Amino acid sequence: MKYKRQVYIEENGVHRIETVLESDYLRGWQIEVFSEDERPAVSGGIADREFGHWTKTLKTGEQFISPKAELTSCIGELDDVSNRITSRQKEALHTAPASEHVLSILFNEFCTTWGTPSAERIETLAARLEGKGIAYFVIDAGWYADPEKGGK
Repeated sequence: MKYKRQVYIEENGVHRIETVLESDYLRGWQIEVFSEDERPAVSGGIADREFGHWTKTLKTGEQFISPKAELTSCIGELDDVSNRITSRQKEALHTAPASEHVLSILFNEFCTTWGTPSAERIETLAARLEGKGIAYFVIDAGWYADPEKGGK
């Protein structure tokens, strides 16, 4: 199963209008919701340099294909628009690998070693967690930890 980012907008007026935007792109998004002619509007895409530190330099002849995004809207409730946008994913659920049929338990040991894992500590943790149904054991040395906030 593939996880997707979604943005829901609800407009209450004469009719309740629900809108949802969804994308497979799992990196930074930049979404703006604003009023246009007294109606809600949304714009967005890949986060830009200012807000998402994202840039792409193309050489002559190269091209960039933006990630796919989908938008749907309906008069109804949140469940109606949710069913509408997710119903197209049903085929993908049947073709997903077996490992994606369940939401596996992941254990990240960072808060047990605070970025300084050792073989002895990892072996002790692994032994204590054995038989607990954990599918993934993450050894996390805190590569992005901020030393000023306690990370090393």
